[in-house]
Amino acid sequence: MDNNPNYDQLLLDLCVPGADWERGAGNKPKFIKRTDLTPEAKGWFELVRRSILPAANNSEVNLERATMLHCILKGGEIKVHEIIAQGIRKMAEKSDSRGTLGYPSTIYRICKKARVVFEDEDPVWIKEGISITVRRMNAAALPLPQRKQRKRTAPQVVEGQVLEGQAPQTLDMHQLQEAIDGLSRQYLESQGAQKELQLQMMGQQDEWQRQMMEQQLSQGQQWGEAFNRMEQRQNERQESTQRLINIQAHQGAHIHEMHRRQIEQAELLDEQRAFAEGVYMSQTGHQINTQARLSYLVGQLPILHLGIAKNMKERKKRKREEGRESRARRREGRKEGCPQRHCAVATLESTIRRCPVVVLPSIKPVL
Repeated sequence: MDNNPNYDQLLLDLCVPGADWERGAGNKPKFIKRTDLTPEAKGWFELVRRSILPAANNSEVNLERATMLHCILKGGEIKVHEIIAQGIRKMAEKSDSRGTLGYPSTIYRICKKARVVFEDEDPVWIKEGISITVRRMNAAALPLPQRKQRKRTAPQVVEGQVLEGQAPQTLDMHQLQEAIDGLSRQYLESQGAQKELQLQMMGQQDEWQRQMMEQQLSQGQQWGEAFNRMEQRQNERQESTQRLINIQAHQGAHIHEMHRRQIEQAELLDEQRAFAEGVYMSQTGHQINTQARLSYLVGQLPILHLGIAKNMKERKKRKREEGRESRARRREGRKEGCPQRHCAVATLESTIRRCPVVVLPSIKPVL
């Protein structure tokens, strides 16, 4: 491991964004909070804390453990045997007996390999909270002392003394032969029964194997059919997905074409609107110019020709006279009771007779 690590790089690789070192005197990094580690770094920290660098504090990650975590995550070189040996040596040199013992399994295996005898007056074989198994029970049970077999003392018989009422025992070969034959028959019968039992067991085993084979074949067929159905459904889904993709592509092309046509129609409409505005402006300008020319002509004609002004005065005078005559006739008609229609006809005829046709002289416009 590196003895001079880059603290910023350690913080960037091990912690979540926003985390920082807990600093001590001189603003020197001291430790990282366990809650600031990433999930992967938390898992490796538990392994390091329990097996390589033991620590009772689970909430703080000091510089040494942070450096080891960084080496593990980034593929650095770690000499685990030297670290464990150094840790065991430090614990052996400590005089404080209140601390917990680190590397218990490693120390036990080393002592066992060195054939160290453990002399404990009151060993604890089973702790509370550990599940009880047959192996642990056998290991925890105290060995019972073996009972010594008592030697049976044979009755002492005095030479030449025979108990009264006891007949001398003799070996009967016929009875011994019958006993041997009975034992042979029992043995043969037991062998036959055992063979029959073995045959039955073999038959049952064959039947069970046949049933298992049939069941496996049926399950294999069912699984094959299920796999075929799943594959068929997957193919159908892929086909439907492909059709949907094709439809969406066609719709996209159609929408693109419609959008292009809308753009063309909008451009054409803008051109038509611009053309119509131009025509309207041209017509309006022409009408304005024509009206201006007509106004100019109407206003300048009496000045250009004196006969026009005289004729206009005569026309105004005749209109006034005709108005007076028409009013006088209406008054007379009301007095005489003559219908208004006859008065109007008479007025029209008199007007036609009194209005001569006046031919205006030719006028050349002054440009």
